[in-house]
Amino acid sequence: MTRGEGWMMTVADPAFRWGVDASRVERVIGRAEWSGAMPVDVAARLGGGVIRDEATRVMLFATETEALPLLARGEIALERVDGEARSPVPELLRRAGCSDALLGFVFRGPGEVTFLVAPELLTPPVTSEESHA
Repeated sequence: MTRGEGWMMTVADPAFRWGVDASRVERVIGRAEWSGAMPVDVAARLGGGVIRDEATRVMLFATETEALPLLARGEIALERVDGEARSPVPELLRRAGCSDALLGFVFRGPGEVTFLVAPELLTPPVTSEESHA
C-alpha cells in the first residue's frame, strides 16, 4: 500500500487491530472451511500474545509465490485509508528491533490505531499449532 489513498482489510483482533493491503487479499473463508497449512497468527507474531480461542476466519493473502493463510479473529472490515491518516514506523522502534513486517500505523481517532502489516515478512511464522505445542 502506497503513502496515498488506498484500501486495507482490517481485523479487530482481541490483541490489537491490524490490517493488510486489501488488493492482496484473495478471499476470506470460515475457519472450518480451511484445510491447508496452519494459518499464521499475525497478532502473536507481532508480540500480541497467544489467544487460545479459535479464529473465526482465515484470510488468504497473496504473496509472490502462494496464498499465505492468516488467522483472522474478530470483526473484519474493508476500510479506505487516507494517506494523511497513515504514519510510518518511527526510527526509534526500527532501531529497537521492531519487525520489518510492521509497515506503519493508521490513526482513526483517540485510541483507534490499526497496525499496517506485510504478512509475508513475518519470519519465521508463528502459527496457532506452534503456539499450542
